[in-house]
Amino acid sequence: MRLALSLVGGLALIAAGCGEDSSAATNPSPSSETTASVVSSQASEADEPAASSIDGFVVRYPVRSNDDYGMGAEINGTLVLDGQCLYVDVAELGERFPLLWPAGTAWDEGSQSVVPPTGAAIPVGQNVRGGGGYLKVSDVERLASSEAASAVESCVDNDYAEIAVVNHQDSALALDPS
Repeated sequence: MRLALSLVGGLALIAAGCGEDSSAATNPSPSSETTASVVSSQASEADEPAASSIDGFVVRYPVRSNDDYGMGAEINGTLVLDGQCLYVDVAELGERFPLLWPAGTAWDEGSQSVVPPTGAAIPVGQNVRGGGGYLKVSDVERLASSEAASAVESCVDNDYAEIAVVNHQDSALALDPS
């Protein structure tokens, strides 16, 4: 009996020492590859039915994620529509990147705007700022669909052969207030 109580007490101490570091919990910074794997598995477990991964010029995750995980890079630039491609133009890099938006994001043809799940329209030509990361086109098929991968592949024209991936949170990318 004493051995059992000692084991239980020891395990409780070990478990208490294995808690998350509060700074890591509030500011996760996993690699893009790790985050993409987590996002992909979480998205497939979402409770919503699958939707199209393309709406007008918006390429998006087909289902909402059940988590708040995301990549730690900043997406900051001007929303640009060029032909059939919607980009974030990052002036500091002299590059533009096609975007993968959160599920529920839509294209408003009348106002030429992206409408994220928050409902706050982002018109083409405006500056945007938010959270996400930059991944290869090959990641898009895994994260969204082959249809989405084909759409962004035809738009990639930057030196990095990457796309900007907006985090799953509804408000991850919005108009830049500055």
